[in-house]
Amino acid sequence: MPSSSSSTTQFNKLGKKWMEYQGLSDWDSLLDPLDDNLRFEILRYGNFVEAAYKSFNSEASSSPSYAATAACSFPKNKLSDCCGYKLTKNLHATSGIELPRWVEKAPSWVATRSSNIGYIAVCDNE
Repeated sequence: MPSSSSSTTQFNKLGKKWMEYQGLSDWDSLLDPLDDNLRFEILRYGNFVEAAYKSFNSEASSSPSYAATAACSFPKNKLSDCCGYKLTKNLHATSGIELPRWVEKAPSWVATRSSNIGYIAVCDNE
């Protein structure tokens, strides 16, 4: 994953054209040949998705508590280094499914209906 300094340096190259790199003009004249800044943005988004995926705590058996299974595996400030966004909140999802009766006898973490599924991230003007 790129370091925060390389992310910041590359992001500064987007300048006022950042909306074009987000698809404002359907990436007109940026695809063939692939523009270097657009390539960097695609890789940066991939790093962000990878960081979110790797941070998901899917090991409920190793941390049998609601707080552990519903939380991110890494601190927010660690993840922002790879993607150039400021992570502001964890994003949780809940399940509304009817659980089977046997769950009542299982450890409490089995019945947890909320999990960390991602982040709310913002980009600033810096």
